[in-house]
Amino acid sequence: MKKLLYLTLFCFIAQINIVLAEQPIPAKHFPIHHMANFCEQNNGTSRNPFLVKSTKEKRDMEIQASTATSGPKVAVIVYVYSEDLQDIEGPFTVDSGDNLSVPIDDRDWGVVVISDDHVYVDVWTSDSSGT
Repeated sequence: MKKLLYLTLFCFIAQINIVLAEQPIPAKHFPIHHMANFCEQNNGTSRNPFLVKSTKEKRDMEIQASTATSGPKVAVIVYVYSEDLQDIEGPFTVDSGDNLSVPIDDRDWGVVVISDDHVYVDVWTSDSSGT
């Protein structure tokens, strides 16, 4: 009986940690060691009720990769997805120092970044004027 209780408690804590592993958008100079998941949560379906609903309809998801040193260029693989999983864009390959801009709509969106190398990633949204 105690083993079942401990197993249930372990699974519950593991589930909380998985949910908390999502990084918010915008993210600046976030280190990627293998994979990271960034989530935008700013409309009425947000898990945080204090965030304001986005008023922008069409905008761009911006992703930029960089390395800590001026060594050789490395590449990251990027997927951009709507949180309702109706749209998945990618895979895109982004070299360090390059920018990726993906048009998105007013829904909440997320970004998955995968890299075999240690890189830093900036993720943000901008309107059509680049702000």
